[in-house]
Amino acid sequence: MIKISLEEVKSKIHQMRSFSPIAIELLESISKEDVDRAQIVKKIALDQVLTAKTLRLANSSFYGLSYKVSSIDEAVVILGFYSIQTLTNATLIIANLSDETVDSTYVHSFWLHSISTAICAKQLAKLCKLDQNLAFTTGLLHDIGKLILATQFQAQYLQVDEYLKTHHCSRIVAELEILGVTHTEVAQLITAHWKFPIEIQTAVGCHHDKIKMSSSKLTQIVSLANILAHHIGSENEKLFAPDISPCIYQNLNLSPEVYVNLIAEAKEQCAEVLNILLN
Repeated sequence: MIKISLEEVKSKIHQMRSFSPIAIELLESISKEDVDRAQIVKKIALDQVLTAKTLRLANSSFYGLSYKVSSIDEAVVILGFYSIQTLTNATLIIANLSDETVDSTYVHSFWLHSISTAICAKQLAKLCKLDQNLAFTTGLLHDIGKLILATQFQAQYLQVDEYLKTHHCSRIVAELEILGVTHTEVAQLITAHWKFPIEIQTAVGCHHDKIKMSSSKLTQIVSLANILAHHIGSENEKLFAPDISPCIYQNLNLSPEVYVNLIAEAKEQCAEVLNILLN
């Protein structure tokens, strides 16, 4: 069986339909060290879709504000630059994949899990006193490699699912056996391509690696959020939820009891955020 290489993945990424010039300028502005909020606001205002999604997200129950946010400037302050960057990328990815032949059920399931992970990661970051927007962004992007592989290497990726059914192994093992690359490697590659911070690149690339994640609290949070998010999905998803590494409990100083409430809260918020991103 012919494996694919990361170079092929890079080539596919570059061949994807071009993003709008406004969105590219926005992402470039956010990636600068001296981010100019006024410029970010102006660029968002030039894109009607991003304007609507930014205001809807700021006014969602996810942020729990007691007043209505009516300006982009205020919404940017509330969401933070990482969340704006993530919202922009998610909007662009969805637009890019809208005409792909991948089963729409798979795409919906993918975003449901990604958003669930992002919400859980944000809540865990709050408990651990870490950057909540950074955690949310990382959670949303943690499995982006799966979507790239499923859309750009569709036939091969379907074989990964078949291998999983017959061998009862982890997805990482199945991907290496069938493709020669993993969704975590692809996620790290594309977040680097999109110029996300190195912390995000590392976390999406290592959230299944029990050894590497021990040195990064953000990676541990995303790893734990990923597992908790499986319990928000279908019964089948719950069956395939990975085990929680004992070192995560210890390093994050969290008791298992907090997860019941966390999952319940995430379930309530997930549908609203999913609707904002997909519609």
